[in-house]
Amino acid sequence: MDVTRYLSRPKSLDAAFPWILALLAVGYVAYHWSNPVETVTDSGSYLDFNSLRTATYPIFLDLVTAVFGTVDAVAKAQLVIAAGTFAFLGWSLYRAFGSALFALAPVAALILHPQIASFHSAVMTESLFISLLCLLIGFSALTSSRDGLWGWTVSAALSCGLAITVRPAGVSLLIIWPVLFWLIWRRLDGRRVVLAVAVIAPIALCLIVENTLWHAYHESSSRPSLADRHLFAKALMVESEPSLSDPELARLAATGRLVTAPARELIADAPSHYAQVTLLSNFEGEVQWWRELDSEINEIERQRGISQSDVFAQVGRTAMLNAPLAWIGNALTHYFGLWSRAYVTPAIYEEYQTYIENAEPNPLVPNGFSRSADPLSPIQRLSSSLMATGLLISTLAVGLAAWQRLRHGDPDARLVVAAVCCLAIHTHLLTAGLFGIMATRYAVAMGPFLAVCGVLLASWTIEYARNAAAARFPALAAPRLGGGRSR
Repeated sequence: MDVTRYLSRPKSLDAAFPWILALLAVGYVAYHWSNPVETVTDSGSYLDFNSLRTATYPIFLDLVTAVFGTVDAVAKAQLVIAAGTFAFLGWSLYRAFGSALFALAPVAALILHPQIASFHSAVMTESLFISLLCLLIGFSALTSSRDGLWGWTVSAALSCGLAITVRPAGVSLLIIWPVLFWLIWRRLDGRRVVLAVAVIAPIALCLIVENTLWHAYHESSSRPSLADRHLFAKALMVESEPSLSDPELARLAATGRLVTAPARELIADAPSHYAQVTLLSNFEGEVQWWRELDSEINEIERQRGISQSDVFAQVGRTAMLNAPLAWIGNALTHYFGLWSRAYVTPAIYEEYQTYIENAEPNPLVPNGFSRSADPLSPIQRLSSSLMATGLLISTLAVGLAAWQRLRHGDPDARLVVAAVCCLAIHTHLLTAGLFGIMATRYAVAMGPFLAVCGVLLASWTIEYARNAAAARFPALAAPRLGGGRSR
């Protein structure tokens, strides 16, 4: 059987392919339509538009509620938006690279992923963020494969800017633009300035509009940042004590570190990496909302005429910048802990439970430790391990794209998109580790990037192997899979 005819792009499929995607989208919506909306711990901060949140998602919630009369409609709105963007992703990959199979594969992966499906029902940013990533990838694929048409570039930049305003950690997505332009630099001759403006202007517009809306709602000149709370927590939890030249801030940090010392000792003696990273995440989560230092913080606020957020920022940023190695070590612990969780066995989990149950009472958790989440189910472990392994393998795309760029000046478009997707994942998760507290859902939210990266790398690898074989055995020559400038 000649499987290549299923991988190539017959003309008859051009008209049918959008209908195939539409059927998948409608089926996805129908299957999950009855799922009720769910609220979690952080949902209230979006529904009430807490000052620590960006404006885009709370405004989205208000619009949905105003149109449909109930917040329960959020789940259905997010579901429909996600299904539409999944279909768009498949269409854009098909138009860019020409293979129906490789265009449908990432769509199927997103549709079948149970945790992504659960995001649509939650009043949280993940569903909308994933939808914007699908748009970003789709428009970027069209930009990379169709000689950098400025319209696709503007659309990709708008998607990127909106994603940043939905989740501030999305600022890490900015890495894709210099990398993308460097990889396709040769194709941009004569249009580089226009395309640079086509990226910078839409992203800047999204940020300016979001900031204006935030200030209009909160009527405040000072804007707090959740990242500052995270950094303050890290300053008290890193192993090496950071140096602070400001005596009052140094005294505040020293008081906090004195209380967190038992927590750091408990982490240092943890029986496994899983126990270590779980405890670190739990303690940092407690410290960022810890109230025992309020009197000292309030005194500094009163003396200096600054906000509590400014105190967090001055301590956290200064401490972390003065101890960069400790900062990086903390981020890497979170980063690798995210992936190692997929390989936790019941024995490791029980070992952790025994360890915390025998631990001495801790000032940060006077009521005792809460049990960590149950071990992943076999299906969840398989999904997580596939994501971890897939990301490791997909990192090859970065090296291959860079190698083709340096050697030929014009890499295969599939490798270009795969490379920027892979870099976006690593950069996003490392940013979360540096400035936040890692959660599994952060990795799952990168699902569109990983699915597309893996599929395009597989497409290029198959074609490369087939061409290499055909060079030795001409009878094996077959039509290309389509899509990039082959090397």
